[in-house]
Formats: sequence, structure tokens, C-alpha cells
Amino acid sequence: HQLGRVNSVFELSLGVSALLATLAGVLSLRTIFVLSIPSLFIHLVLSFWIRETRTSSDDEHSTAYAHLGEAMKAFWRSTKLRKLSLAHSLDYAIEETYWQFKPAFISLLWPIWALGISRFIDNLCGFLGYRYAGHVVNQFGAMKTLLTQQVIGRLNIFAAVWLSNFFSPLLLNVNGLLWGFGQTASRSLMQKEFTDKQ
Repeated sequence: HQLGRVNSVFELSLGVSALLATLAGVLSLRTIFVLSIPSLFIHLVLSFWIRETRTSSDDEHSTAYAHLGEAMKAFWRSTKLRKLSLAHSLDYAIEETYWQFKPAFISLLWPIWALGISRFIDNLCGFLGYRYAGHVVNQFGAMKTLLTQQVIGRLNIFAAVWLSNFFSPLLLNVNGLLWGFGQTASRSLMQKEFTDKQ
């Protein structure tokens, strides 16, 4: 529940920024770049005040290498964790490729100025997916949720490309909802493989 709620705020932020970029893009692309500079400066200044919190006195003398060694041992001991990690890596590679090429496909069907609106709808669906992912995972289980997201998501992409009409981008945006469910389920499955200390 907490993971889904935190990620839902990220998705909402991305959606609002996509909508604002669309509005600013009507003026000029230079406006978008100029408006991004204060945000980067604020991030830089805030980064100087970030401090690592201590979780226990046991960790006082440990190093990053010790943490890495402990993590690698846990990774090699757990077959399920290795499989989940491999599946997550492959899924991320496929999804990232899809995410990068999606605007090119949408621009064939919608005007260029509408790309930001498509991203906004996508992120709004992602917000809803992450927001209610905890309930969905509790209802159906993490593994069923993840598998359903993978199958329906891929079929949805094929259907949108096969139809290639005005409604195809909207059909693709539904994957944002499924993405929130699937990512929360995936993280839940991985988290069960770690101890509280890890």
C-alpha cells in the first residue's frame, strides 16, 4: 500500500509536468528549457542537505563493500530472487524501449501538440494504478497481478498498433494503469525475499 501511494505521487507529478510542458510548448520549446533551469538549481541546493540516516549501531563500522558483499550472498542464495531480478530487468528493458518509441507512434496518429496530453493521460492512469495497487495485490495476489499485467499489457500494445487509429494512443494509455499494478506486485514479490535487516 505504501509503495503504491508513494509512486502514485510521482506519476501525478509527471502528468502535471507533461500537461504544463504542453501548454508552455505552445509558446516555444525555449520556454520549456528556461522553465526547467530553476528546478535543476533547487535540486542542486537541496542535495547539499541530504544526510544518510543510521538504522542501527551495528552498521556503524560497515562499509559499502560489506553491504555489497552481503547483498551478493543473499542474491546467490535465493533462486527466486535471481529469477525475479532477471524478469524485472528484461521487463524494464522492454518497457523502456516501448516508452521511448511511444511518442513517435502517437505522432503518426495525433498532432504534435497533443503528445503532452497523451503523456498526461498516461501518467494519470499510472497514478490511479499505483494508488490502488495495494488493494489489487491484496485481492488477487502479487503473482497473479504481475502475470495479468504482463499479458494484458502486451495484448493491449499489439491491439493499439494493429488498429492504428485515433483511439490507439488512448488504448496505450490504459497500460499506465496496469503498470502501477504490475510494478507494485513485482516489488512486493522481491521484498518478501529480503530480511528486515537487508
